[in-house]
Amino acid sequence: MARRSTHFIFAFLIASCAFAQPSIYSTEVVNSASFLVQGQPGSGIAQGSIFTIFGTGVGPNTMVQAGPLPLKTSLGGTSVTVTVGGQTVKAYILAALSYQVNALLPSSTPIGSGTVTVTYNNQTSQPEPVQIVSAAFGTYTFNSNGFGQAIATDNVNYQVNSIIRTFHPGDWVILWGTGLGAINGDDSIQPPVGNLGSPTVHVGNASLTPYYAGRSADFPGLDQIAFQIPSGIQGCYVPVAVEANGVVGNSPLIAVSASGQTCSDSLLGQ
Repeated sequence: MARRSTHFIFAFLIASCAFAQPSIYSTEVVNSASFLVQGQPGSGIAQGSIFTIFGTGVGPNTMVQAGPLPLKTSLGGTSVTVTVGGQTVKAYILAALSYQVNALLPSSTPIGSGTVTVTYNNQTSQPEPVQIVSAAFGTYTFNSNGFGQAIATDNVNYQVNSIIRTFHPGDWVILWGTGLGAINGDDSIQPPVGNLGSPTVHVGNASLTPYYAGRSADFPGLDQIAFQIPSGIQGCYVPVAVEANGVVGNSPLIAVSASGQTCSDSLLGQ
């Protein structure tokens, strides 16, 4: 009898875990590219940007991802609600897993201090504080943690920059990220192409105005910043950062050489 009771209790615990209330980790509502935790400079979530929520029980054990456009506000039983100044909006869900949700914040979300909740299987988390801003650009990186090698490509063949496929002074390149700000229109469908704001790109010790800074034509929330590598910039580990509305995001790295395909200060370039 005791053994059967133990099996019953074990089954009950499994069922209880399956329907546990979702929980958002403190300060872990972040720009999906920069991963700057709430409270750090540049950590606000921009209108129309892609953001990530880390927690427990916020989605299914196997990742689900959004299908063809338009995006939906619920995916695999997961939904996200953002409330600012008494106004509540539902985010578009891009991917959901038990410990992570990637979502797109509607451009119509009010600016200011607010809260985020995650609902999974009809259970809703406690609200987590969040700061919604007009712009806070983050650059995507290879390690998906906001630092190290930036995801940057040339603007002809879209080859990804690295220490063995370098940029050169005078090259036109594209930096990929999210957080330039709101668009006029529906965030759930292909976005309109056009410049958003007047950001500044800081490359090494140089600062410049990009040729283009706006949405990618193919995917909601994904931003492109096109600029020319300034003369005099060289090295395997050149920091690059974008300043939007006076807010500077993360500072990942690009590789630049005077000629050839490898940078001079790498082992491969010796």
